[in-house]
Amino acid sequence: MRTIISGVVAILIFSALAPLTRAVPPLNRGVPPQPQVFTGPDIGKVFSRLLLPEFPYEARRNSWSGRGTFRAHVSAEGKVTRVEVVKSTGHGALDDAVLRAVRHWRAHPGRKMEVDFPMAFIAPPRPRPGLM
Repeated sequence: MRTIISGVVAILIFSALAPLTRAVPPLNRGVPPQPQVFTGPDIGKVFSRLLLPEFPYEARRNSWSGRGTFRAHVSAEGKVTRVEVVKSTGHGALDDAVLRAVRHWRAHPGRKMEVDFPMAFIAPPRPRPGLM
């Protein structure tokens, strides 16, 4: 899934970073379920509304790029109740943009779950003076 935001490409990557979908095992003797990992089209099976994060001005200005992994905690009603950083993009502004956007995602109602997903920001190279 790809979108252009203010002249900068933000790419939502759901491949190569994680294995195929796996189900959360049932609760056993007080052990919490492990987060689910969704890749590729599988993420659309869980979320009915996905909004890409804005590429922050500071990040665009400084040509910051980064790739990270995030975890969304989803209620049985389908609302994202909490989002956390599993692996940072390397830039707080990029991580914050993901956290803000994912709070607006909606999942199909059903059961409470945790979903891990990768997110990447790729800034275009800065033009070099004299080459244009």
